[in-house]
Amino acid sequence: DKIKLTSISNSSDWEDICFFVGKEFLLNRNIKMANEYFNRVIGENSQNLNMALAFYFKKDYSQAELILEKLYNSNVNDNNILTKLAIVYYKNGNKLKSQQAIEKLKSNFKEYQFGEIDYYLAQFFAAINDKDNSINYLLKAVAHGFNYTADSFQNDPHFLEYKNSKEFIKILSFWN
Repeated sequence: DKIKLTSISNSSDWEDICFFVGKEFLLNRNIKMANEYFNRVIGENSQNLNMALAFYFKKDYSQAELILEKLYNSNVNDNNILTKLAIVYYKNGNKLKSQQAIEKLKSNFKEYQFGEIDYYLAQFFAAINDKDNSINYLLKAVAHGFNYTADSFQNDPHFLEYKNSKEFIKILSFWN
């Protein structure tokens, strides 16, 4: 019924736990509780990816953009950050910057990435409500070997609206 988390000595672990719990509440469509835990992450003011994603999942795309840009500028090879940046640019009305970020993401494709770029493109298209492209990229991702993890596919809030669709269930059983 109730979960009570208290601070632990390592603030990084505390942030990770709060972010994870917030995401789990989001996956269960409990926005109020998700936001409560995302606010705890934000309250740590660490200016890291957890904080950026807490703002992102709270749909505070302006704040998310500020942090994501700093993070991306210090690590231009991080496709996850680049994807989230493309999404926040789009959500903040900067379609040109969003498209440029997606082109950059596509240009990062290399052999043996096992569907990573396809998966991130699926996230982008899900975030902008383009289900057909999102499902197609998810299928490509799994076909190229992207793994089912505790953070991907059915455990990814980007695909929450697809969880019960025939196409999504087919993707989840791709290798079975």
